[in-house]
Amino acid sequence: DPTTSDEHKPIMDAINDFYMGLATAPELADLNAAWATCMDEGGYPGFAAQGDAQMSISDELNVYYENQTEWIEDDPELAELGEREIELALVDLECREKTDYRDKNTEVMTVLEEQFIADHQAELDAFLAAAEQAAR
Repeated sequence: DPTTSDEHKPIMDAINDFYMGLATAPELADLNAAWATCMDEGGYPGFAAQGDAQMSISDELNVYYENQTEWIEDDPELAELGEREIELALVDLECREKTDYRDKNTEVMTVLEEQFIADHQAELDAFLAAAEQAAR
């Protein structure tokens, strides 16, 4: 399996690092700032990047489950978290629409991915050859 071989570890690490760093890529700074300003105006300050909103709810949900010692059916605390999640998601959606977040994000990602491919073409070609060989 080329994805786990030592030979292709550098390119697999580079791919992982590339995608892990996309959310904070400098090329997305203006877009994230516009989205964050909209979120602040919508009553949800403190977010730096679009994924932060979803992560904030996920973090709260993790804390909720970590603190549970027994299952409580129809737990009001969980219901309250669900309501906050819906409210936050609606403001997030509105801000993504106002900033044309999806299309602008896709444009930036495409440019960055194309540059990544150009920078790693030889490694990617070697990986592809190994994957094709392994599939035979």
